[in-house]
Amino acid sequence: MAIDLCKESKKSRDLTFTPVCTANTFVTYWLPPAKELGLQMIECLPALVIRQEFKDQFIEELYQLRNWIELYAPADLRESILESIEQLVDIVTSTSLDEYELSTG
Repeated sequence: MAIDLCKESKKSRDLTFTPVCTANTFVTYWLPPAKELGLQMIECLPALVIRQEFKDQFIEELYQLRNWIELYAPADLRESILESIEQLVDIVTSTSLDEYELSTG
């Protein structure tokens, strides 16, 4: 089982899915620091809808998670987790939520 970011056009309803991580990677490497740091949106990542009013908060939580991963994640997994986080930041930052819906699942 995997967690993906779904980007759906509000106009055409076209969908794009971007893999984020496996459920095991989320539970093992994303969820513990999210709980430790109080990153509520990251904790909800398996079922999250990113709304305009929370977009900046979500991006900030991703940055906090990235900083924690850089310091504490196992070296052999660090790069792939950081790449996933950066990809999420890039997509969320560059996506107009007036034109698209973003959700994870």
